[in-house]
Amino acid sequence: MEKNLHENEELELQYEEYEEEEYRGPSGFSLLLNRYFHHLDRGGSLGGEIVAGIAMFFLSICVIFMNMQLVGGVINSDVELVNAPDSAVNITAASVYTQLYVGAILVSILGSLLMGLVARLPFTQVSTMGFASSLLCLVGTHSGLTWENLLFINLVAGILYAVLSAVPALRQWITDAIPTPVRKTLPAAVGLMTAYYALQMTGLVTTATIGFGTSQQITLINGLAVTDLRTLALCGIIGAAVAVGLFILLKLLRRKHLVMLPLLGGTVAFALASLLLGGTDTSNTESFINFGRVWLVAGSQASQFTPFGDSYLTYSMDAIGAVFGNMGSVVTKGMDFSAYTGNSLILVVSGVLCYVLAGLFGVQGVVLASEDRLNAPETAEENLHKAMLCNALTNVAAPLFGVAGVTPGVSSVAAVKDNAKSGIASIVACIGFVISLFVMAFPALFATVTYGVPSMNTWNYFAYGNGGIVYLIQGVVFTVVDAVLICVGISMAAALKDLDWKDISQSVPAVVTLVASVLTANLLAGAACGTVLNLLLSLGKDKKPLSVPSAFVAVLMVVTMVLL
Repeated sequence: MEKNLHENEELELQYEEYEEEEYRGPSGFSLLLNRYFHHLDRGGSLGGEIVAGIAMFFLSICVIFMNMQLVGGVINSDVELVNAPDSAVNITAASVYTQLYVGAILVSILGSLLMGLVARLPFTQVSTMGFASSLLCLVGTHSGLTWENLLFINLVAGILYAVLSAVPALRQWITDAIPTPVRKTLPAAVGLMTAYYALQMTGLVTTATIGFGTSQQITLINGLAVTDLRTLALCGIIGAAVAVGLFILLKLLRRKHLVMLPLLGGTVAFALASLLLGGTDTSNTESFINFGRVWLVAGSQASQFTPFGDSYLTYSMDAIGAVFGNMGSVVTKGMDFSAYTGNSLILVVSGVLCYVLAGLFGVQGVVLASEDRLNAPETAEENLHKAMLCNALTNVAAPLFGVAGVTPGVSSVAAVKDNAKSGIASIVACIGFVISLFVMAFPALFATVTYGVPSMNTWNYFAYGNGGIVYLIQGVVFTVVDAVLICVGISMAAALKDLDWKDISQSVPAVVTLVASVLTANLLAGAACGTVLNLLLSLGKDKKPLSVPSAFVAVLMVVTMVLL
């Protein structure tokens, strides 16, 4: 009864938006697009697709920026925040950051186009914190491994993933092998993992990742102490509270733009609070309009031919060439494990299996979490297979561009919650990615904390300093964006309503999958624990013969985790 009521409420919301466009009459351009994308047939509208696409882009570009901070912080671990932006070390670090950013943008353009034009689904594909942290922490950068070694493992995994996705029998065999309770839990696991990462990224807490291997016993993000809140951090909390409040209110009222309005409302609340508490003096580092933000929004788009001196635009031009020029090094340098002190064959095999299975589970989680709102004539399996193939092809390209694995991610679920119905939303987000290739203004607009630049003289020093961009990248926090991601991630737990919680063979594996996924920061670990437990409980309850596909996949996942 509750399920039918929920479905009726969703249909009512979708019909209201469709009715609005019907009243005005869809434009000729919208009707033309509908022939291919079918957004009108699914109960959407062209305006709704555009708004949802913009919201998806805003979230995605901030996730890309945060991912760049995470990966770049590990690669540039020798860089210290000292006032020497023109040092050789910082110049090299700035080049690394911009190559990571440019590579991630290029991959997002390719992946989002595939999702929009081929799968015709409202998904972007971005290099996420989940994949990146697993790449850095689970496999590790210890014992002589290089970034090229890790990318090579991703490349082999991407090729194997593409083969599995392209061969229907193999693809179906793998997906069918995942027990139903674990499969239904995947959307909630993906959402809670994202909420967990976003909570860390707010800077309000300091959390450690618990998992397999000593390399994962680290703190990913060092947060701000609550007792030492700066003005901007406090205003970020105010903005985040407004965003969460709007999300809950719109959810209760069943209104449209469940993501865009909280994102914009929280950002405006942050800006107003910071102007009231921090003033408008640009030399005040606690003001919303400070030199650090101005440099990131405006100065970072300058070049060496302007008074701003060296900047992101200069580095981005070089980075585009470097990204394409270094593609071969992923194979040549990536295959060189001579500096690695462990067994490189076991490392490659286990790493490949880890990312193939994690990619499969991640895509399933996002597709299943979106299925109820898409109104697509295709079945969930058809959409899943199209999304898997597009994701697999993108994952072959990603390591060649110097980027960790990609997945549709929670920003895609957010677009669907904003009532996106088709690939038009992906194309809109893709346009934003193309613009972001040449400017770094969008992340700065949603930053709630920026690196402090107290004076014009210091600002000029940063602007002219070749490595000044390093400080501004490392000093940015997105509290409002993180709050929205937390809301969307937690809301994905609604997928658990379809489980029979009275049946311990379903409820217990579901809980174990959720807890293990979050605590280990690895979807594969959660799925492995849930699958093994489900098989044991099923045997004890039904006395049925062991499912060979499920048993094989369970053993494969456990062996992969043990080897890593």
